[in-house]
Amino acid sequence: MELAEIHCYPVKSLRGHALKTATVEPIGLKGDRRWLVVDASGRFRTIRELPKMVQIEVEATPLGIRMIHGEAGSCTVDAPHEGTDECDITIWRDTVRAAAAGRDADVFLSRVLGTKVRLVYLADPRGRPLGAKSGAAKDHVNFADDFPVLLTSRSSLADLCKRAGADIAMRRFRPNLVIAGAAPWEEDRWRAIRIGTVRFRVGAPCERCVITTRDPDTGEQIDPYEPLRTLMRFHRARNGSAIFGQNLIPDNPGTVSIGDTVEVLSAGASNVL
Repeated sequence: MELAEIHCYPVKSLRGHALKTATVEPIGLKGDRRWLVVDASGRFRTIRELPKMVQIEVEATPLGIRMIHGEAGSCTVDAPHEGTDECDITIWRDTVRAAAAGRDADVFLSRVLGTKVRLVYLADPRGRPLGAKSGAAKDHVNFADDFPVLLTSRSSLADLCKRAGADIAMRRFRPNLVIAGAAPWEEDRWRAIRIGTVRFRVGAPCERCVITTRDPDTGEQIDPYEPLRTLMRFHRARNGSAIFGQNLIPDNPGTVSIGDTVEVLSAGASNVL
């Protein structure tokens, strides 16, 4: 088994980009989901409510990011420096301190998305504890939904496409790490793995939502049912949610690269039904 793809999403719910090598930090891939779009009240916004978010490309720059839209042009944003005004933002049940990106970013995003929003930055890498999700006080996460890193498998996707009778792109699942060479759904049994220089613990299977039914380039709905309907038939969590992929927690900082061997350190029973 080997690492076949690496993806980074600097701004949660905006378009990501592929990498050949990535630095892994305790809260996830370096640069991944450190920026967040919020509304006027400070609550996070995602593709679920604003599908046009995926139409905005994001490039990393030496000092921050550049957001690019086909019609609205581009906007370059530097990561806020120490002392920048911070505010409380809400992501799911978590309240986190975040730094304001600035007026230019807010105006650009509000124009593209058609509603008033702001861009904020997770300046403190220990600003969002995982808490009960991992059971370890040292574990923290970026602005991802649940865990620092999401892993998926090409063979599992191939099996899903066969069952669904549809061609489903991996990009619809927005993974960080994609592996090749494993048996379909083998990842459901893993408890700890090593890729490159990094050891990962498996936190939980990844529950999927309506985002997987949307085109990853336009945000438009492709099919209101797939792949969720097929996953619900054979691959779901104990609470009934559709599952695709496994959430990982890094045990140490390091690097991962395309072609790295995936080593299973411990395994057990499947963590899905």
